[in-house]
Amino acid sequence: MKTTRNKSFLLVGILAMSTWVSAQVLTFSPQNSSIVINGTSNVHDWKSKTSQIKGQMVFADNNQLKSLSVDIPVKSIKSGEKLMDSKTYDTLGAEKNPTISFRMTDV
Repeated sequence: MKTTRNKSFLLVGILAMSTWVSAQVLTFSPQNSSIVINGTSNVHDWKSKTSQIKGQMVFADNNQLKSLSVDIPVKSIKSGEKLMDSKTYDTLGAEKNPTISFRMTDV
């Protein structure tokens, strides 16, 4: 009886681990990710871009999004225009908040 019980616990443990291991993780990295920000003002349209993105998406077994995190250094956002970049950094408060962080808390 004890042997059957131990085997049952072992089987349940293995099944639980296989479920845990089968979750898929997609990692964002600067080499293969970018974000483009398009905007407009009363003067002209503008575009800024960054590829300095770090983060990950975790999917459950049923391919539903389980969690998401993204971090972007504010001063990595570039428009190609120094004045525009400066205004962007001021608007985002880059000195006090050097990183834009997003954490999904609920799906």
